Order: sequence, then structure tokens, then C-alpha cells
Amino acid sequence: MFVTASDFNIPPYRIPGLDKVPTVFASFVDQEERRHLLEVLGDNLYQAFTDGFEDLPDEWVATDPTVIGQQYVYGNDIWEAVTVQTGTAPVAGSDWTLIEEDNRWLLLANGSTYMINDKKFVWVGIYETLKPLIYSKWVEYSAVELTGNGFVIPAMENNVRVDPSQFICRSWNQWSRYVGGECAQKDTLYGYLYYTNLDSGVFDDTFDETFDTFVDYLAYEFREQPTKNIFGI
Repeated sequence: MFVTASDFNIPPYRIPGLDKVPTVFASFVDQEERRHLLEVLGDNLYQAFTDGFEDLPDEWVATDPTVIGQQYVYGNDIWEAVTVQTGTAPVAGSDWTLIEEDNRWLLLANGSTYMINDKKFVWVGIYETLKPLIYSKWVEYSAVELTGNGFVIPAMENNVRVDPSQFICRSWNQWSRYVGGECAQKDTLYGYLYYTNLDSGVFDDTFDETFDTFVDYLAYEFREQPTKNIFGI
């Protein structure tokens, strides 16, 4: 799970009341993240990403003492502690050794930049990309309730109900813009994957033998996310 309830405390993706349903929301996030990332990335890249991310060491925490020889994530890099200390941020020297700079899975999750025709573009990262998706789907599913009498629209005394369609569509369309596609390569996931691999081949080990190149894999597996409007068309 990449996003958590704490990611939905401020606008434009503020969701009140999550503290009352922590287990339900966590399960919902797991479900929707997996379903949509599988659709966008395809099975091979999704599995490589999630497996690689799970294999990363724990993040460095300023208030916890380090363990000699143990590795830690700091930013997009992986460091190894040389001494026992607390509060000394990883930097090459007597306390830390840099093991890996710009880990590919951390860059994919946290965001990075890439070049198209000598122009720099920004990939905001999986974390930021998933926020509008989860917000949109949670609001959509929360707009109605299933009871013994069927689907009903919740109503509160002395409150005026507002049509949630604009919030659902606006956040979904932000997710769609972040994902991008073959015709939307600037500041998008597709653009980042395509041009980063074109430059360095960093994802060439993430597809199986049924594909000849990563470009072939993206063409077959990557799924753009169509935009929505309040009319449902």
C-alpha cells in the first residue's frame, strides 16, 4: 500500500471520517491500488515494481539509533550505516556509505525528471498519482449505501446534499493526466517509463520473453486511463 489515510487530510483530496473506518479504508486502498496499477503497468512491470519496492530496506528515521552494517532508504538512495548514531542524516563520510544512488523503484514511487528532445519534464511519482485515484473511487463508492432495501443515498438532517460527480470526475481526470499515454508523454508516467528506458535501459529486465523490447511491452500492456465527465460519457 502506497497511500494511507494520512495522505487525505488536506484539500483537494481531504476525506473526513477515515479515522472511524481505518481497516476498511486500508483494505480499499490495497484493492484499488493493485487493480489500477496492474491495468496501467501490466503484470510484468507491476510485479517487478512491487517486489523490488518490498525488498527495499527500511527508511532511515532520525530518532532511531542506527545499526552497523544495516542499510537504510534515504530519499531515493540506499545507505549503509558505518557507526551507531542517532540523528545524523545519511551523507558520505565516517558514519555512512552510499550503496545505491537513485534506486529505480524509489524514483518511480517518489518522482523524478526525464528528457524529451533536450527538454526536461517531471514525473510526480506513484504516491502523488494514486492520491486523486483513491479520492475519486472512495467518494464514488461512498456516494451511495447498500442496505436491505437496495442502494440508497445517505441524507443528513439540516444538511444540503451536493452532487459529488464534479469531485469524482475532477480527481479521476487528474489521475488520468498523471498516467498519460502514447499521445500524452509530457509530465506523465508513460513518458517517464518510455524515455527513461530509452535513455538508460533501466526497465529492460522487467518484461518476459514474449516481448522483444520494453517499447513492445508498453505498447501491449500499458493502459491509458480515459477521462470522465459528470454526464457519464
